[in-house]
Formats: sequence, structure tokens, C-alpha cells
Amino acid sequence: MFDILCFTVYQIYLMSNLFYDSTSIIYVILKFLVGLVLFFYGLEKTSTALNRIFGNTIRKLLASDSQNKIKSVLAGFLMSFVVFSSNTINIVLVSFVQAGLMKLIQAIGFILGLGIGSILIIQLVSFKFTITAFFLIITGFSFRLFFSRDVFVQFGMAILNIGLVFLGIMLMDKALNNLCELENINLFFASIKHPLIAIFIALVFTTLIQSSLALVSLVLVFSMQALLSLETSIYMIIGANIGNSIIAFLASIGFSRKAKRIVLSQVIIYVLSGFFIIILLPYLILLIEFIGSYFNFSLTRNIANAYTIISILVLVLFFPFIKSVGLLVTKFIPKKADEKSTLPSTWHIDSDLVVMPIAALDTARVEIVRMAKILGRMMDASIIPFTQSEVPKDEIYPQLSIIQGLDMREDKLDYLEKEVVQYLMQIGQNGIDEKLMKEVIGLTSIVNDLESIGDIIHLNIVPLIAKKEFLKPEFSIDERDKMLELHQLISKRIHLIERAISNKDREKCTGLMLNELGGMKGVLNDNFIRIAEEDIETIRIGQIYMELIDLFKRMGVYADNISKILIVST
Repeated sequence: MFDILCFTVYQIYLMSNLFYDSTSIIYVILKFLVGLVLFFYGLEKTSTALNRIFGNTIRKLLASDSQNKIKSVLAGFLMSFVVFSSNTINIVLVSFVQAGLMKLIQAIGFILGLGIGSILIIQLVSFKFTITAFFLIITGFSFRLFFSRDVFVQFGMAILNIGLVFLGIMLMDKALNNLCELENINLFFASIKHPLIAIFIALVFTTLIQSSLALVSLVLVFSMQALLSLETSIYMIIGANIGNSIIAFLASIGFSRKAKRIVLSQVIIYVLSGFFIIILLPYLILLIEFIGSYFNFSLTRNIANAYTIISILVLVLFFPFIKSVGLLVTKFIPKKADEKSTLPSTWHIDSDLVVMPIAALDTARVEIVRMAKILGRMMDASIIPFTQSEVPKDEIYPQLSIIQGLDMREDKLDYLEKEVVQYLMQIGQNGIDEKLMKEVIGLTSIVNDLESIGDIIHLNIVPLIAKKEFLKPEFSIDERDKMLELHQLISKRIHLIERAISNKDREKCTGLMLNELGGMKGVLNDNFIRIAEEDIETIRIGQIYMELIDLFKRMGVYADNISKILIVST
């Protein structure tokens, strides 16, 4: 859709050549709009290409269990090169914290790293890339044309689209050169010199365009024609940073208290640092102007240097106090047990996250782990009516009976299967590489198999529970022991599956699965032989017993299928 919009704007611009001369105000405005479109288009496509190159590295850093502050800052640093949208970055942050893939301490370090990573991009934008823009476009296209390996192709696409970003800046600069002749334009920019007005405008525009990096880049473009002063630009940088908090707030709507701590963390970091910078502003301007006069920098370069100094100041101010900020945020938004709901719902997946497939797959994994936990509880509850004369209520929802709890969890599994499979299909349609597509296919198969085990419990074992309630004879001690043995084998396998999907001790879990693969079938066959040799006193209770053994066997087949997928993908 965005590609079509960009193409349409460019066609309108070309057609304007037929009706307007190069000095026409309409032609100049269209030139600025085309430059703006090329700028945003280049940012989006560069993000897509870099995500495919560095996405897996960032994934490992983000999903690390360690609360190493340097590692989390590094992850934010790398993310700033891969994703230029504040909205997307905040969605990743909120989703990962919500899913438990990232601790609050990591998220705060990640936020600080984003500002440092943006320095290089802003510094590059501050140069006028007239000839360089075309050189980058040609170089990137050559990579795309002459290399077949995906990493080189994506690297070429990143270079090409960076060239489009700089080409967009060049067009906007030239258009503004003509617009500066209009008195109204100069009056408008003169009216935003007041600090509060500058901060407010930057905050609103950052929220609207969903990118503080893009807003600061536009500030640099305006400064190329001296439309913004150094002081006003610094206020707008402060407003852009605070705008990130608004974007984070919008991204956290509907999420848990964990996610809302991200918003408060950003507010604390950006608002406090903003006040600190305003207090130091006279000295900051003197420092920047001194450096600028010494190296003969332009106003645009001075603003880029101001952004660099501000970003470093924010890191220096808050890096030693990352844990303190985390404790303060947790105090304001304390831990609170989530209300237990019997209604089916997704907790972690977010359709907005599919623009970053690697991160989206991680949240899908967490939702699948939740499916495995629900299935594990179904397994634990399903055996109780066959081994205890007095059946207790549901362990987590005491207002429900065992049967009602099984029905409720089956509804959840059915709902989650539909939602997670649909989510995985969205990820698969986002132009991912072959490796990620295999992961999508594998996870889809795991989801289907987990739900199939749940169906066996709901459609087959639950009716057997009803049958047994009308029978007076109980299972013999030997039969009861055999049922428990098989049940424990299935439960153990589901527990290993849950840990392997969540990447906790994955190699250890898959190693255990590999050792036990096929063992289930041998145990089941052995039980059949022993049953055939025994004299069952009550035929009807014996039939229930035989049916249970057969159902355990069917569950074992699905569990083995999941194990094979996880072993291959390790």
C-alpha cells in the first residue's frame, strides 16, 4: 500500500512538469512532497533490508536471559540501525516485556542504546549528499544485480534505499530554497521560536509520523535553509524525545502492567533529561558554537552535533541508574497478579509486530509455550477422575469442576490455534527468507499437534470419565499404576516441549527427547501384551482401560511429531 502511494505521488510530480514551470509554487510544493515521500520510503525499505541482515543478532540480544546493562544498550544501538520507526521499536519493546522475553532492566538499557545508535544516522543526514545519493543508488542496484546470496542482495537494497533517503533530502532542500522566498513561510518558522511551542510541535509531529529520527532529520533539512535556529532545533529535539513516550503509551494500550512500566521509564528518562538540557542550554549552545566555529561547521552540522551531545548526555546521566529507574517504575506500577479469566484470548502476539518477522516469531513462540502450559494442565487434570474416588475442583479455577475446567481449556486451545496460525501466516507473507519460513512452518505444525492432543482429551477422554462414573468397579492397582506410568510419560514429554519451545535449556530438552524418541511406542506395545495376558474381571472397566491406553498412544504420536520438529530445528 505504501509503495503504491509513493508511486502515485511521484507520477503526480512528473505530470506537474506538463502544466507548471519550475518556479511555480505548486511545482515547488510537489517537489518537497516527493522528497518527503522518497525520504520515508527509503527509511522503510532500508529498515526491511537491515532487519534481514542483523535481525537474528538483535533477536539473540533481546531474548537473552541476562540483565547485562551493556548488552541491552548494545541491542538498542543495533536496533536503531535496523528499524527507523519509533512506533515499531516501541511495539517490539512492549511485546517483548509483555511476553517475558525482556526484563524491565534490559528494556531501559535498550531505550538508552537507541539514542546512541541514532547519532551516526543524524550525522550522515547533516551532510548534503547530492552526488553521493546517486552513487549509493547505483552501487546498491549493482549489488542487487550481480550477487545472488541473500545477505549481499539485502546489503545492496539497504545501500540503494539509503541513497533514496539522501535523494529525498536533496529534493526537499531545493524545494525549501524556493519556498523561502515566500514571506508566510518565514513568518511561520519565526513563530515557533518559543521553547514550549517548539517542544509541543515536535512532540505532536513525532507522534503523528511515528518516528523521532525522521522528525530530527526534517529539522536538519529545514536548518539547511536557516529556517530554524540552533536553540529552536534543540527544543525540537527535546520534544521529539518526549514524543517517543507518547508513542510508547499508544503501543502499550491493552497490554499488561509490565508493558506500562516501559512508558513510565521513557517518561522519566526523556522528561528529566529534557529539564536537565534546558538548564544547561546556554552552556550547551556555547560549546556547540565553539566547536562549530573552530571546525567551520554549518548550522546543520551544529544541530547534528547538538543531537549527538544530547544523546550521549542522556546515556551518561541514566546508565549508572538503570536499576534505580527500574525500581522506581516498579514502585509506581507495582506487581499485581493478573486476573484469571476463563475466556479465551491471546496474551503476547501483536499483528503490528509482523513488520519485524524475527521479533514476531519470538512472541509467537511465547504464545505457543502458553498453549503447551494449558495442555499440560489439561493432562494433569484428565487423569484425576480415573485414579481418585473423590474428584476435586479445578486447581486454578475452584469455581469450576474438573470437566468444566477441561472444556474451558479446550476452548482456549481452539482459539489460540486459530489466532496463532493466522499470525504465523501473516509473518510468512511478509517476505521472509527461507530459514525463517521453515521456522514458521515448523511452529505451525507444532500448534496443530498441540491442539490435536487437546482434542483427544476433550473429545475422547472426557466421555470416558462420564462412563466411569456409572461403574462401581475400580481399576486394579496394576492397571492404575500402568495408566499413571503412561500418563507421566506424556506429561513429561509436554513439559520438555514447553521448555524447548521457550528456548530454556533447549539443547538439554531436545537431547532428552532424542533419547526417548520411539520409546513411547515400545512401552505402549508392552502394555498391550500384558493386558491381553491378564484376566480382566470387569469387561466394561477393562474396555475403558483399553481405550485410555489407545488414546495415550495417539497422544504419544503427536508428542513425538513435535519432538522431531524441535530436534531438527535445534
